[in-house]
Amino acid sequence: MRKYLLLFCFISTFCNAQILDQFPKDQDFYEGGITKFYRDFHQIILDKNIKPCENKKELYSVKLLLTKDAQIKFVKDFDSFNISKNKCAYDLSLTVLKSLKTNWKPAVVKNQYFDSVVEFFIFPNDLFENYKESYHPNQFYIPATYIGGKKKFDKDFHDNFMSLFTDYHINGKFFLDFYIDVDGEIVNPSLQPDIRNPTFTHEVFRTLKRLNKKWNPAVFNGVSVKSKISVPIGFSVDFYER
Repeated sequence: MRKYLLLFCFISTFCNAQILDQFPKDQDFYEGGITKFYRDFHQIILDKNIKPCENKKELYSVKLLLTKDAQIKFVKDFDSFNISKNKCAYDLSLTVLKSLKTNWKPAVVKNQYFDSVVEFFIFPNDLFENYKESYHPNQFYIPATYIGGKKKFDKDFHDNFMSLFTDYHINGKFFLDFYIDVDGEIVNPSLQPDIRNPTFTHEVFRTLKRLNKKWNPAVFNGVSVKSKISVPIGFSVDFYER
């Protein structure tokens, strides 16, 4: 199970519920889109007369559970070191989001609503002194990149994983998810859908570590940030013979 627990929610409920660990990229989790979300966030800052952070470089990556009933629940962050470094941004996120109770839009898959994890950045300096009506975080975000580029990653990935999947005779479509931390390290890997073979899963994660320290971390407003990578994999004869 991923290393987070839902505040105000029983652990058993979290474990048994159907939860998408990533909100669909072609949908908006907030009515009016991400620009409207930050506009409303900024307005609450004004309404509550919240003071800006002294450290202009503070940044916090928020993770919420957006339920199928359009309610939000905070996800506990176990990275106490990062919270302490960005305490003002962390406190700001909690304060404002507790007041932002409407306009949330749950994930929809095949006409069915699902609980889903939603992630976004809060960079206080952008939302106080530098805020503009057209604010969108993607303007300041540079994704993590593999050193050598995508073709090099594809080759290294194939070369490292080919023998593993040949040995286990795996076929089918999967997603290998992992995060690149601020130092370019691979952390928190997972395989979706889950394969009920602990030995195979362990070998997948061990093999993935061979691609460690070969990443440039994502950057937001000049600050290195942890980011998620999702690699779609189709294991077949084509994978082995590439």
